[in-house]
Amino acid sequence: MIQRACSVFFALAALLPAQQSKVIPSGMDNVEGPLVYTYPFGRVDGGLCILYDADQITTTSNGVILGVNFRPSQQTQTALGYTKPYRVTMYTVPMTAAQMMALGSPVNPAVIIGTAVPTVVFNGPVTLPSIGPLATAPGAFNINIPFTTPYLFDGTQGNLFMMLETTDTTPVTATYRIDAVLFRNTVAEGIAADIDTLGCAAAGATVRSEE
Repeated sequence: MIQRACSVFFALAALLPAQQSKVIPSGMDNVEGPLVYTYPFGRVDGGLCILYDADQITTTSNGVILGVNFRPSQQTQTALGYTKPYRVTMYTVPMTAAQMMALGSPVNPAVIIGTAVPTVVFNGPVTLPSIGPLATAPGAFNINIPFTTPYLFDGTQGNLFMMLETTDTTPVTATYRIDAVLFRNTVAEGIAADIDTLGCAAAGATVRSEE
C-alpha cells in the first residue's frame, strides 16, 4: 500500500556544490517532529510518497541530489535493525504539497505523477539500525540511502516527488517509526486577534510583547 507523507524529515545529500546536505523541511535540523510515521520501514510490503515544493529544496533554479537520509522517531519502542531491499524513484511534478495533502490517504501516485518522467535513483538493500528511546532528541539521520543515479532537480520545472517502496515481501522484525511533521496543509487553524500596545486577547487568554 502506498501512503502519502505528512512531511517526513529527511536530509538531502550534496544538494548543491557548496552545501553537502540539507534538512527538509527547512528549519527542523535540531527540532523533533510532533508526528510518527510508520511507512515504508518496518513493513512487509509498503510504499511512501513524499512531495516537497521546489522552494523547500533549493533557492536556486537547480541542484543535484545524491542521496536521502531519514531519522528514527523518539516516540518509539525498541526495534531491531534489519536489511531489506527498497526502490527510490524521483519525479519533477506540477502538483504542490498542499494539493497532494488534499487528496487524502491512501493516495494513487499516478494522480500526482501524470506525465512526469521517472528516474530510479536507488534500487537495492537498505540497512536500518536498531533503535530505542533516544538519549537526545532528535535522533541522527542514520537511515542512509545513497543514490546510485544522481537526480538533477530543476525547481523552475516543478516540485520534487519521491516514491520509496519495498521490493520484496520478506517479513521484518518489528514496526519501525520515523520522525515526521505536518507542513503545507490546506487548512491552518489557531487563534487570531489584533495586537495593540496592550497585547492581544482571545477566549480569555492574553499575549503581550515586551522588550
